[in-house]
Amino acid sequence: MGKTNFTFVRPFLMVLLAFFGMQSLSAQDCNVLIANSATYTVPNCEQGATVPYSFYVLDSQFDDCFSSNFTPNELLFDTDGVLAAAGITATLDNVGGDDTETGGEESVLVGYLLSGLNASNAGEYTITIAYDTDGDGDDQDEPQVEVKITVLAQQPTTDYEDLSCTGTVNIKLNQYCEANLRASQLLNGALVCDDDFDVHVVYVEGNRSYINEDGHISDPFIYHQNGGTYEKNLDKACIQYIYRVYYEGDLVCWGYVNAEDKSAPIFEYCPSDKFYGQRS
Repeated sequence: MGKTNFTFVRPFLMVLLAFFGMQSLSAQDCNVLIANSATYTVPNCEQGATVPYSFYVLDSQFDDCFSSNFTPNELLFDTDGVLAAAGITATLDNVGGDDTETGGEESVLVGYLLSGLNASNAGEYTITIAYDTDGDGDDQDEPQVEVKITVLAQQPTTDYEDLSCTGTVNIKLNQYCEANLRASQLLNGALVCDDDFDVHVVYVEGNRSYINEDGHISDPFIYHQNGGTYEKNLDKACIQYIYRVYYEGDLVCWGYVNAEDKSAPIFEYCPSDKFYGQRS
């Protein structure tokens, strides 16, 4: 959906990513790390987006400042566990090579993946990145830098107070004569996140009802009863069903769904370009 404001962070298609406020990590007057604050906008209904976060380590400074060369194992990312407390997981993703154009001579690109972003953990988080020069795991005596990680939600909350069902919905079956119903196809009103709802499909034959609790239409019809899963052969799948939409276990509304087969015909074989037989 968007790209970073700076060229040294990879584009990310799922969310809008913007960087600002360059910071430097220093030790003994040595700038060894370039880290930026970042803003991520999470799409509607996202349950747990994963986004990249990158920064640079200036490897050329290590000869003058430290007794050993840079190793990513000595990086302390989010030392206070601020992101983890919000349900966001940071995982080391990759350590790149030199990049003289953006990071400087003999700079190393370090990439992390931040996972679990959604509307519920939208907010601004100030995290600390440190370089553990003595290997004791304590960032208090280490060079460190603070950056802000901001998570925005396109629509922070969903309002399910005024929802209604479409009376009759037409659903096109796929090539296997199957279809999956989603709440967003059936409900009218505010933003509907499919994962917040359960959809049941009911097939009625005579005085008996067969219920699929996964919103799935097929032939044979898969139905659930007394904790078991069974099959019911239908004469055809292109019939009318009843659908029910549930939110947190409560019935929201119901309606009818017409299953239609509108797929193009498929030739099983190609007729010969020669005509055999008599012409009349």
